[in-house]
Amino acid sequence: MNDFIKSSVDWFKEKTNSSLYFTYFIFVIFWNWKTFYTLFFEDASLFESPRIEYIIANFGVHFYATNGGILYTVLEFFTNIIWHAGVPILLTFLAVKYLPRFNAWAHKIEVKNYFDRKRVYDTEKDIYQKDLTSFLETEAEEKKKQKTAKDSIQVSQTQEEKWDFEFFRINDEDIRAIKVGISAIYEKSGRFLTNPMNASDLRFKYIPHDLYARLDSMNLIKKDDSDSSRIEFTEKGKYFVRKLQEQKRI
Repeated sequence: MNDFIKSSVDWFKEKTNSSLYFTYFIFVIFWNWKTFYTLFFEDASLFESPRIEYIIANFGVHFYATNGGILYTVLEFFTNIIWHAGVPILLTFLAVKYLPRFNAWAHKIEVKNYFDRKRVYDTEKDIYQKDLTSFLETEAEEKKKQKTAKDSIQVSQTQEEKWDFEFFRINDEDIRAIKVGISAIYEKSGRFLTNPMNASDLRFKYIPHDLYARLDSMNLIKKDDSDSSRIEFTEKGKYFVRKLQEQKRI
């Protein structure tokens, strides 16, 4: 008994795993859905006779002579077989034969659309790259012209005109540093120190590190060649001092 059940299960798995048998099985259910619905889902209380007899009487074959006799019964038998089993066979044949073609046709359209979109994308990308290259070349050319013009202006500028450009950018801390530098150079003969521990030595002017760094980085001061403890204004520093005095900012 177990072998029979196992064989039946194996047979069913084999048939359902086959696309041909599975397709036919689906069409049989689809074509004869009323019979299957009545057999498995309809409430038995709705039937005047047992369920199987009701199905045979309404959907099956009459195995007895009616008005047409035996011939009518035989014709009815084959007509029912063809109607309930033959039509699904025809539908299965059409599905197996033409569905792959339809699928291939649909896939062909899908692939064509994909490459059409890709072609449009590549075309637009190529146009964008050309426009971008043209823009970058124009921008590079413009920057080159600007640099050339700037270099030309710088060459034609006098030293004082160049200093004026820097002078207009100084801030309050820069002015404070210049004031400290004036005090060291003109009151202490340029003698200075940056160590706060010696700030009380009146022979020298104490210049905080940050202010000294400003003066030095802006090239406003330089150390005396003969005495590194002394500083003096550069020509640029003297120009800045003169401009601040003219503006009455110091």
